[in-house]
Amino acid sequence: SWMIDASHNLKDPLEDPLQSIENIKIAYTKSLLVDYNRLRQAQQKNDVTICESILNEAFNLDVRPIVNESNLRLGGSITPIDTYRELEIRKKLTKQRDLKYTSSGL
Repeated sequence: SWMIDASHNLKDPLEDPLQSIENIKIAYTKSLLVDYNRLRQAQQKNDVTICESILNEAFNLDVRPIVNESNLRLGGSITPIDTYRELEIRKKLTKQRDLKYTSSGL
Protein backbone atom coordinates (compact mmCIF):
# COMPACT_ATOMS: atom_id res chain seq x y z
CA SER A 1 0.00 0.00 0.00
CA TRP A 2 1.21 3.50 -0.85
CA MET A 3 0.48 6.88 0.64
CA ILE A 4 1.75 10.22 -0.59
CA ASP A 5 1.90 12.87 2.09
CA ALA A 6 1.26 16.16 0.35
CA SER A 7 0.60 19.68 1.50
CA HIS A 8 -1.64 21.65 -0.80
CA ASN A 9 -0.99 25.00 0.85
CA LEU A 10 1.42 26.17 -1.82
CA LYS A 11 0.87 23.87 -4.80
CA ASP A 12 -2.13 22.95 -6.88
CA PRO A 13 -3.79 19.98 -5.11
CA LEU A 14 -3.49 17.80 -8.22
CA GLU A 15 -0.12 18.98 -9.52
CA ASP A 16 1.56 18.04 -6.25
CA PRO A 17 0.67 14.32 -6.42
CA LEU A 18 1.36 14.25 -10.18
CA GLN A 19 4.87 15.47 -9.45
CA SER A 20 5.27 13.03 -6.54
CA ILE A 21 4.15 10.09 -8.67
CA GLU A 22 6.71 10.97 -11.36
CA ASN A 23 9.43 11.09 -8.71
CA ILE A 24 8.32 7.73 -7.32
CA LYS A 25 8.41 6.20 -10.81
CA ILE A 26 11.93 7.55 -11.34
CA ALA A 27 13.18 6.24 -7.98
CA TYR A 28 11.53 2.84 -8.54
CA THR A 29 13.06 2.52 -12.01
CA LYS A 30 16.48 3.32 -10.60
CA SER A 31 16.03 0.70 -7.90
CA LEU A 32 15.42 -1.90 -10.62
CA LEU A 33 18.83 -1.07 -12.11
CA VAL A 34 20.78 -1.99 -8.97
CA ASP A 35 22.98 -5.04 -9.51
CA TYR A 36 21.76 -6.86 -6.42
CA ASN A 37 24.09 -9.85 -6.91
CA ARG A 38 27.16 -7.60 -6.89
CA LEU A 39 25.70 -5.61 -4.02
CA ARG A 40 25.12 -8.76 -1.95
CA GLN A 41 28.69 -9.93 -2.61
CA ALA A 42 30.10 -6.56 -1.56
CA GLN A 43 27.92 -6.56 1.54
CA GLN A 44 29.16 -10.01 2.53
CA LYS A 45 32.74 -8.72 2.21
CA ASN A 46 31.84 -5.61 4.22
CA ASP A 47 33.05 -3.49 1.31
CA VAL A 48 31.15 -0.26 1.90
CA THR A 49 32.97 1.57 -0.88
CA ILE A 50 31.88 -0.94 -3.55
CA CYS A 51 28.34 -1.02 -2.12
CA GLU A 52 28.13 2.73 -2.45
CA SER A 53 29.52 2.60 -6.00
CA ILE A 54 26.98 -0.03 -7.04
CA LEU A 55 24.08 2.03 -5.68
CA ASN A 56 25.43 5.22 -7.24
CA GLU A 57 25.73 3.53 -10.65
CA ALA A 58 21.99 2.95 -10.63
CA PHE A 59 20.84 6.14 -8.94
CA ASN A 60 22.98 8.51 -10.99
CA LEU A 61 21.50 7.33 -14.29
CA ASP A 62 18.88 9.49 -15.99
CA VAL A 63 15.94 7.13 -16.32
CA ARG A 64 13.40 9.73 -17.44
CA PRO A 65 13.34 8.38 -21.02
CA ILE A 66 12.38 4.94 -19.66
CA VAL A 67 9.67 6.42 -17.43
CA ASN A 68 8.39 8.56 -20.32
CA GLU A 69 8.16 5.52 -22.60
CA SER A 70 6.32 3.61 -19.89
CA ASN A 71 3.89 6.50 -19.45
CA LEU A 72 3.22 6.54 -23.21
CA ARG A 73 2.71 2.79 -23.45
CA LEU A 74 0.21 2.98 -20.60
CA GLY A 75 -1.72 5.71 -22.39
CA GLY A 76 -0.38 8.54 -20.27
CA SER A 77 1.53 11.70 -20.91
CA ILE A 78 5.30 12.27 -21.05
CA THR A 79 4.71 15.58 -19.28
CA PRO A 80 1.76 15.05 -16.91
CA ILE A 81 1.78 18.52 -15.36
CA ASP A 82 1.99 20.23 -18.76
CA THR A 83 -0.87 18.07 -20.03
CA TYR A 84 -2.90 18.76 -16.87
CA ARG A 85 -2.43 22.50 -17.44
CA GLU A 86 -3.01 22.43 -21.21
CA LEU A 87 -6.27 20.53 -20.76
CA GLU A 88 -7.30 23.02 -18.04
CA ILE A 89 -8.37 20.16 -15.80
CA ARG A 90 -8.36 22.26 -12.63
CA LYS A 91 -10.62 24.84 -14.27
CA LYS A 92 -13.02 22.11 -15.45
CA LEU A 93 -13.12 20.37 -12.06
CA THR A 94 -13.66 23.66 -10.25
CA LYS A 95 -16.50 24.52 -12.62
CA GLN A 96 -18.09 21.09 -11.98
CA ARG A 97 -18.06 21.74 -8.23
CA ASP A 98 -20.07 24.92 -8.78
CA LEU A 99 -19.96 27.96 -6.56
CA LYS A 100 -21.73 26.38 -3.60
CA TYR A 101 -18.46 24.80 -2.37
CA THR A 102 -16.03 27.11 -0.60
CA SER A 103 -13.04 24.85 0.00
CA SER A 104 -9.61 26.09 -1.06
CA GLY A 105 -8.93 22.94 -3.07
CA LEU A 106 -11.03 21.56 -5.89
